[in-house]
Amino acid sequence: MEAWVYVNGRCVHHHVGLSTTWEVPLMDNLHFGRSNELIIAVDNTRTDLLGCMIRGYKGRSAGIFGPVTLKVAGPIRIADLYVHPKDDKLNWRVELKGQITDAELRWKVYDRQNGQTLGQARRRLNGTMSAKSASGKWLEWTTGMLGMKRWSDREPNLYEIEISLWSDGKCIDMHHQRFGLRRLTAKGFGLRLNGNPIYLRGVCDIAYYPRSCTPPTDVQFYRQHIQRLKQLGFNWLRFHTFVPLEPYLEAADELGMLIQVEPPRGFQQTQWLDILQFCRKHPSVVIYCCGNEELLDEAKIEFLRQCASDCRKLAPDALFNPQEALRGVEYYFQKKIYFGDGFVKEPYPHNPVRLEKLKSFSDVFGQYAWGMLSYGTLGGEPRKIDKRLAAYERPCLSHELGIIGCYLNLDLEHRYAGSRIGTALFASIRRNLAHKGLLERASLYYRNSCAWQRLLRKDVVETARKTHRVAGYDMLGANDNHWHRTGYGCGLMNEFDELKPGDSVDDVLAYNGPSVLLLDEQRKRNLRAGQPFNVDLLVSWFGNEILKDATAEWYLQSDDGFVFCCGEQAVK
Repeated sequence: MEAWVYVNGRCVHHHVGLSTTWEVPLMDNLHFGRSNELIIAVDNTRTDLLGCMIRGYKGRSAGIFGPVTLKVAGPIRIADLYVHPKDDKLNWRVELKGQITDAELRWKVYDRQNGQTLGQARRRLNGTMSAKSASGKWLEWTTGMLGMKRWSDREPNLYEIEISLWSDGKCIDMHHQRFGLRRLTAKGFGLRLNGNPIYLRGVCDIAYYPRSCTPPTDVQFYRQHIQRLKQLGFNWLRFHTFVPLEPYLEAADELGMLIQVEPPRGFQQTQWLDILQFCRKHPSVVIYCCGNEELLDEAKIEFLRQCASDCRKLAPDALFNPQEALRGVEYYFQKKIYFGDGFVKEPYPHNPVRLEKLKSFSDVFGQYAWGMLSYGTLGGEPRKIDKRLAAYERPCLSHELGIIGCYLNLDLEHRYAGSRIGTALFASIRRNLAHKGLLERASLYYRNSCAWQRLLRKDVVETARKTHRVAGYDMLGANDNHWHRTGYGCGLMNEFDELKPGDSVDDVLAYNGPSVLLLDEQRKRNLRAGQPFNVDLLVSWFGNEILKDATAEWYLQSDDGFVFCCGEQAVK
């Protein structure tokens, strides 16, 4: 949560924040030509920040578990590169640090797959820069799109950018960065990626790593995890009050997984700026959000307004989400006084004054849906949700959809043996079940709980997809997470990315795929012979092509395979 850097016994830097990598200039404190001592002291005992990365088993375990690098550069170096689309052009911004000399900056873009060069050029520096900041100097220019294909969740086209500094015929610094050309935009209550409608089918990641406890640093671990999620139809990851490590972001870039990042609770503006600058080079990061379920009073709303302004300046090709679940605007825990001045009871309890303020600077909302898509899943009614969402006038991403738990699988206990997390959770359950004489039923309880969880999850996702004003959801969760609550079996998979008993990939894709068929009144499950059966057949269509000249086929079949009736109908 904070760190101090000492060079030759002198403290040269104090850093607060846990969301991003950071750097420290050392040259003014080095003994040239002699040995130098570098010490990095870290601490995790602060109490003013709270987030998923610093809670649970890994919570207060301070230490350095990732890479520390020492970079030796000349009088000037490349500190940062940011390229983004703007008005059918590419806007380039290179930040330089050090003493500006008579040097030349060279850039080249090439295809990562075949090595083909798409564009290159040179620019003289001559000590003249476009602008200055406290942290350095930067140079800006624009080019065409260089024939690059768009990056998306379906086609994650990546390119390589090479930037180098040359002086007296020698390369004095070089920087490589991957790049994906993409733009997520809001249109009405919907979202468009590169101009095409997209529905965000997301996961709420709350940083639980059963094998390592702390986040893995191997990019292959995240590749396998994302591939599994995409196999199940997901295309979006919401990181609950944390920013993933660089290897996680790299894997998302490669495989086409869209991302929302969030700072921890209690963050300051400097930490927000760090997040924007750290994440903006990744095409996967398309939404920046300012946290989770904090009280949105007037002071907080004004702070969020500044954060939105920072986002538009530093990451103009991304969307801004003020908060996950608008506490103090659309709900509060049994204390209506915290709705503040302007609170109304009709057409539903909320604060329209605060909502209007948020709309003035927000692109999307992480909307709570009044628990109808989370805590009270069977109470969700698409028409009722749509009616209430009309006032938001923005795409709404349903916050933590499907908060549905199940029992624990005691067969997984051995996988925790010898780990930092240990087997105490499972051992405790075994002791209590044995004390009650129920241990032999544990497996049956687990399978039955998976069955009801499976039915409820399908129901709530279909409810969300039948609304017209929900643009996506973050499901809680894709995996079980056993630090957040004692035995938090909320996932459609266990904590090792394995589907639970009774589920299959095809079952999940039937409601979580890009395009799915839906029945109106899906809870009408009991039919009687001789009574008419009338329900509307709906489609949530986000396929690659426009739906036309299609045919809907249907049949009614008994458990033993007897088909009572069937038919087909053209879809225009």
